[in-house]
Amino acid sequence: MELTSFRFLNFFALLLFVYYALPRRIRGWLLLPAGAVFYLAGTWERPWIIVFPLLAVMASFLFARFLPSADLTGKREKLLRRVFLFSELLLLLGMLGYFKYRGLFGFSAAGGSPEILPAGISFYTFILLGYFLDVYLGMRPAETNPVRLLAGGLYFPLLVSGPIVRYADMKQELFTPHPLSYGNLTAGLQRMLWGFFKKLVISARLAHVADAVFDPASTLGGANVLIGAVCFTLQLYTDFSGCMDIVLGLSETLGMTLPENFRTPFFSETVEEFWRRWHITLGLWLRDRLFYPLLRSRLFLWLSERFRALFGKKRGKQVYTWLAMLVLWAAIGLWHGGAWKYVIGTGLLQWCYIVAGECLSPLSKRLTGWSTRRGLGGVLRFLRRLRTFLLLSASFVFFRAASAGQAAELFAALLHPAGARMNTGIGPLTEVLSPVEAAVALTGLLLLLAAGILQYRAEQEGKEPSRAVRERIAGWRLPVRWAVWMLLLFGVILLGEYGSGTSAQEFIYRGF
Repeated sequence: MELTSFRFLNFFALLLFVYYALPRRIRGWLLLPAGAVFYLAGTWERPWIIVFPLLAVMASFLFARFLPSADLTGKREKLLRRVFLFSELLLLLGMLGYFKYRGLFGFSAAGGSPEILPAGISFYTFILLGYFLDVYLGMRPAETNPVRLLAGGLYFPLLVSGPIVRYADMKQELFTPHPLSYGNLTAGLQRMLWGFFKKLVISARLAHVADAVFDPASTLGGANVLIGAVCFTLQLYTDFSGCMDIVLGLSETLGMTLPENFRTPFFSETVEEFWRRWHITLGLWLRDRLFYPLLRSRLFLWLSERFRALFGKKRGKQVYTWLAMLVLWAAIGLWHGGAWKYVIGTGLLQWCYIVAGECLSPLSKRLTGWSTRRGLGGVLRFLRRLRTFLLLSASFVFFRAASAGQAAELFAALLHPAGARMNTGIGPLTEVLSPVEAAVALTGLLLLLAAGILQYRAEQEGKEPSRAVRERIAGWRLPVRWAVWMLLLFGVILLGEYGSGTSAQEFIYRGF
C-alpha cells in the first residue's frame, strides 16, 4: 500500500478514528493488526511473503530471550552466547543477502524476480539486529512478550523508508498511553501535507527530467547530463525527505515521536557534514554497530600499532581510522543495494571525498582564515556548499544509472563536445517539461529553499529545525494561517501527480 494512494488515506483515516476511540491502555496494540493489513495490502498477490518478517521477529525474540547472561563466566555459557550471536547474524543478514545481494556477483537476485523482495527488509533487519545487539551487550533487557516485539519491530510506517529506530525507543512510544491532542493532530497533519507536496508536486516533476537523461536510449549529453544529475539529486531528496515527513507526521498524529532522518543536508559545507544530515538514523546505526566496534577490535588495535610505527602517532591514527571508514562506507554502499553502482556511488566514492577533504584540511583552514580577514566568509561558505552539492550530484549518478557502466557513459557524455550520446532517442530537455510544469517545479523548489533557510537558522539558534516552519506559520493571524495551509492542500490536489499509471506513487526507497 503506497503512502500517496487514496487507499492509504482511507486506511489512515479509519486507523486514526479507531485508535482514539479505543481506551488509552490498549491503543498501542491496534498497530499490530494495522501493520499486518498494511503489509498484506502491498503484497496481496503473494501474501506468503509476510513469513519472512515474522520469522525475523520470532528468531530475534527467541535468541534474545534465551541468551545466556553475560555475568556467567563458564566456557559453555560464553560459547552459547557466541552461537546465539552467530545464529542471529546468519539468519537476519542471510535473508537480507539472499534477497538483495545475489545480483552483486552475477546471480539472479531473489530467484530472478525482484518482485518477491520483502517490503522494508533492510529497515526491519537493522531494527531487529540492533535490538538483539542491545540485549547481547547488556544495554537493554530482553523483551518478554513476542507480540510487543512484533508490533515494535514491524511498525508499518517504518517499512516504507525508515527511519531506523531503536526498539527500546519504539516500544516506549507504542505502548505509552497517548491522549488525543489537538496540537499533535494538527502538527502531524501539517507535516504530512508538506511531505505530500514534496513528493507529488516537486519530486514527480523533477523525475521527468531525470528519467529523460538517464534513459539508456537518450541522446542527451553535454550540459543536459549535469542538469539531469542535479534534478535527480533534488528528486531523491524531495522523495525521501517527503516520505519521512509523511511517516513522522503520521506518527505525530498518533502521539508518537520518531527520530529525524534529515536536517537541511544541502547546507553542508563538506561531504562528511552532509552525511551527518542525510539519512541520519542509518549513519548512527552503522557508527554504533559497525564503526566503533571495528575500531576496538583486536585486528584494528593491532593495525593501529603498526600504522603508528610506520607513519607516526598522528598520521598512523588517521590512516587506521581511514581503513575502518573504508569498511563503513562499503557497508553503506551495500546497504543501498546489491549492485556495484551502489557500492561505488553511495559507498567508496563518498569515502574518497571524505579522505580527500581531510588531506586538504590544512589548506582549507588557511583559505578560511584568508577569506574571513577580507570579509568573504559568506562567499566561501556558499562556494563550499555548491561544491559539496555538485560532488554529491556526481556520486548520485551511480545511484540512478542502470549500472556502473551506464554511469561511466553519462560522465563521458557530459564532456562530449557535441552533447550527444547516441543517434536515436528522446528530444531535448525543453520537450520534457512544459513552461508551466517547469514553473511549478521551480516554485516548489523556492518554497523548499525558504523552508530550509528557516530550519537551518533554527538549528543555529539551538531550536528544533523540524518545527521551525510550522511554528513560524502558527504565529501568523488565523486567516493567514488557514490560507497558507489551504493553498498547500489545494496545491497538492490540483498540481500533484498521483493515481494509477503515474510513477509518483512509488517512493525511491520503497524497495530497500
